[in-house]
Amino acid sequence: MGYYIDIVGVNITIPKKNFEPCRQALLKETPGGWVCLDKTDTLGNVLSGWRWDPEYDSSGNICNLQFNGEKYGDEDILFKAIAPYVKPGSYIRVRGEEGEHWSWDFNGKTCEENGADIDWHDNTGIVENILKRKDLLPLLLNIHPKLDEKIAQICKRKGKKK
Repeated sequence: MGYYIDIVGVNITIPKKNFEPCRQALLKETPGGWVCLDKTDTLGNVLSGWRWDPEYDSSGNICNLQFNGEKYGDEDILFKAIAPYVKPGSYIRVRGEEGEHWSWDFNGKTCEENGADIDWHDNTGIVENILKRKDLLPLLLNIHPKLDEKIAQICKRKGKKK
């Protein structure tokens, strides 16, 4: 049936020089049935077939992936196939339909799925730093109810100090 996910953060790079071997690896791993691809498809088309639309920087490298589906499926196959071609330190962070968070972390050879236990009560310093970046607040609202509560508490405290 699938599981709903929302992207929380992406920092991923696939260098242009890796496009062809990455494309070949994906074509080899693409399951029949739900992903319809042609052997002549570009890497961008292959990724879009997997429901991950690439964005490119001015040098032609893939610098972002946007999930264009609702429910995730065979990302373990997808990310395992592309992992050797992704810049080390890249990641994709998501939130599941039940509020849990995890990330796919790339080290230049493999991709690891890592769960995240987020306790907003223990991260006052982080939240206060976020508050300094007013431009980020609209992006962070509704990510997690406890974060919204913490931001509201800190805003109230700062208002009392004035």
